[in-house]
Amino acid sequence: MYTSEIIEYTNRNKMEETTAKVFARLHHMKNILCKTFKKTPQFCGGISSHNETYYSMMNN
Repeated sequence: MYTSEIIEYTNRNKMEETTAKVFARLHHMKNILCKTFKKTPQFCGGISSHNETYYSMMNN
C-alpha cells in the first residue's frame, strides 16, 4: 500500500465511524422525543381532556 492509499483508507474509516456516531445520536434523540410526545400529547396536536371538555391544541 502506498502512503496516499493508507491516508485515504484512514480518512474513510474515520468518516464511517463519525457517521455511525451521528446516526446513533439521532436515533437516541428520536427515541427521547417519541417518549416525550407520548407523555404530553398536547404538544403533538392530539386531543386532550380538560375538565370534561375536549379540545385540540392545534385549533387554539
